[in-house]
Amino acid sequence: MGESQGNGEEEAVDRIHVKQSGTLANIFNMNIFKEVKNLTAMQLVVYVFVFLAAVASGVLIIYHFKPQLFEKYDTLKVIVLSLAFTIPILMVNFAVSGIAICGIVIESKEPPDLYYIVLQAGILTSIIVYSGVLGSYLLSTSFRWFLTVVGSVEAIMLTAVILYQLYKRRGNRA
Repeated sequence: MGESQGNGEEEAVDRIHVKQSGTLANIFNMNIFKEVKNLTAMQLVVYVFVFLAAVASGVLIIYHFKPQLFEKYDTLKVIVLSLAFTIPILMVNFAVSGIAICGIVIESKEPPDLYYIVLQAGILTSIIVYSGVLGSYLLSTSFRWFLTVVGSVEAIMLTAVILYQLYKRRGNRA
């Protein structure tokens, strides 16, 4: 009888231990590590560049132009605000990359690889935003100047890629 009580107590302790170790945070952390472990090199590179383009560049914009927002808001709000700055730029660069890569793919008759399109969009966004913030910092300019430069570069790139693809198609018909 004492043994069965001891086993029952051990089972109860084991159940409590499983409940405590199986909390949502522990399960979530374990799943993240498993997912990261299973990533290919290409996927990891794409995720790093998208993070650098979407989150880190937006945080840099906020830190340069309105650093007091870091004290005023919590981390999640700063991240959401940084995404609000950079996602439109990333989407334009996604379109630029898609038009450019799909134009190349049409010539080679291979299906486009979404990872390369997203990677190129992340690289373009990073280069444009970081260069704009650096120029704004070195020249001590305003946020309006930053937006004007970044918007102009985006518009020129999008127009150039579209015109180039139209020119190539016209040349292929002749």
